[in-house]
Amino acid sequence: LLFTAMKCPRCKGEPVLVGRYEEENRKKVRIFPIYLYRPKGKKELEVIR
Repeated sequence: LLFTAMKCPRCKGEPVLVGRYEEENRKKVRIFPIYLYRPKGKKELEVIR
């Protein structure tokens, strides 16, 4: 997993971590972005795809 910090296009410019997630199943590798951000007042990171 590889993460970079950026402003999220989907959550009103909140700073997020964007990860590239590689999923291997049946010899197919799918790479899709994962956005992690922390909503105001919460301690946990939330994942949005």
